[in-house]
Amino acid sequence: MDELTQSPTESAQRKFFRVADNIPEETWYWMALASIGVSAGLKLANRDHWALFVGQWPPTFILFGLYHRLLRPSSKPKRSSFPTTSGALSQLEVASEAADQVRV
Repeated sequence: MDELTQSPTESAQRKFFRVADNIPEETWYWMALASIGVSAGLKLANRDHWALFVGQWPPTFILFGLYHRLLRPSSKPKRSSFPTTSGALSQLEVASEAADQVRV
């Protein structure tokens, strides 16, 4: 469908998701944590209305992060290269990697 035959809503959604897809998944979670902190700071500064306003942002940011995880699974972050302290955990990671290779 080209942009001439799309409704204005569809065009706006495509533009939004094109921009949102360029933002890493972890960024949405960090923004949620930051907005919680900003909201708490505003509450301590007796800026109650602003604290409530900013305090309503975290669920939105978390939903965007979940959107990336559920609808864009190929963009999930790489596994950490840090060694694990548990042998059982490393065995699970090896099994998981083997299962990923079988699926490919």
